[in-house]
Amino acid sequence: MHLKGCDANHTIDAMQCPRDHTDLDYRHQENALGYVCETCQGIYLPTKSVKWFDNTYQTNVLESLFLKQQIAKPSILCPNCNCFMPTVDFGDAEIDICRHCKSIWFDQYEVTETLKQMRTAYSHKDSLAVLLLEILAGLTGISA
Repeated sequence: MHLKGCDANHTIDAMQCPRDHTDLDYRHQENALGYVCETCQGIYLPTKSVKWFDNTYQTNVLESLFLKQQIAKPSILCPNCNCFMPTVDFGDAEIDICRHCKSIWFDQYEVTETLKQMRTAYSHKDSLAVLLLEILAGLTGISA
C-alpha cells in the first residue's frame, strides 16, 4: 500500500475501507451515521457523527481524541480526505483518527472487545463509553 499525506484535491466516488479498500456502506442508527465495511466490519465515523455524539450527550469524549498523542505511526489513510490517520488510545482500544477532517476509524475487534470490557466495568448503562459503543455496535449489527 502506498501511503501519502493529505490531498486537498482528493475526490470521493465512494468511501473505501482504509484496511481492505472495499466500498463502505452508509448506516444510520439513533441519529448517528457511519460507514461500515462489510468485509472487515470496521466503522468510519465522519466528523458529523463525532460532533453529534459530543453535542447530544454534552461531552467531549470524542473531540478530545484529536488532542491525544499518537501511539503508533499512521498505517492507514482517511477514507474522506486521504490524510494519514495516527493511532491513539481509547480506553483499552487503539483507534485511528484523522486530525484533518476530525473523523474516526474503529476496527471491528476494537468495537467488540471494548464493548465487552466497558459493559463489565460500568454497572450503569448511561456511561458515555458504553453508549457510544452500543451505537457503534448498532451500526454493524453486532449484539450489544
